[in-house]
Amino acid sequence: GALEVYLVNADLSADLSTLYYYDGEGQDTTFGESGTGRVVAMGTFDEDDNPEFLYVDDETLHVTEISLPNVSSPNFTDSVTLPAYASTLLVDNFGGEVGDDIVAMPGEGTDIVCYTFDTGEFGAGVTTTASDEVQDAVAADFDLDGNVDLAVIYKSTGWEVFLSTGTPCEFAASTSGATGIAPSGIAAGDINGDGKPDIAISNAGSTEWTLVFSDR
Repeated sequence: GALEVYLVNADLSADLSTLYYYDGEGQDTTFGESGTGRVVAMGTFDEDDNPEFLYVDDETLHVTEISLPNVSSPNFTDSVTLPAYASTLLVDNFGGEVGDDIVAMPGEGTDIVCYTFDTGEFGAGVTTTASDEVQDAVAADFDLDGNVDLAVIYKSTGWEVFLSTGTPCEFAASTSGATGIAPSGIAAGDINGDGKPDIAISNAGSTEWTLVFSDR
């Protein structure tokens, strides 16, 4: 089949969040939402084939379902007020019954909030308290139990893993460690080829990476 391309963009200067869609067969369309849109993401939260477009406007998380290829006419929109402005959105199945769920990492404060989106609307947010203010985060099944977990880096220094308890959107602190100076980004993958997810961390304050290998 034809290659479909999605691009979400947050344009702070124009105060606009935009979804660009190309269907690989000449259909090129856009969908825009006004708002600060400092964080944007995509996911599929229900049982149909239409993706959802997420963006954060100040302390409000918005989700809009796009009916392709006519992205200018959304099927529905919904929003939820976050406890603090979110600097990072993670989209994955964090235990909800249908499709993807959402984890919002705070730009300020230590409350990590997870939302299911099972019935076309946000469920009540479930809060996990981090040890410090979060700089970046990644989702993966770190303990290989079939549930998606979280790993975060902190603005000051250090990393920490939060394992899923098996209850939707519920996490518990598991293990932590040191990073280099000013950690700036985190990614997960099988670095050493043992079939287990490891963690790579970039440090803006040095030329060194921090690698954390799974011991599971």
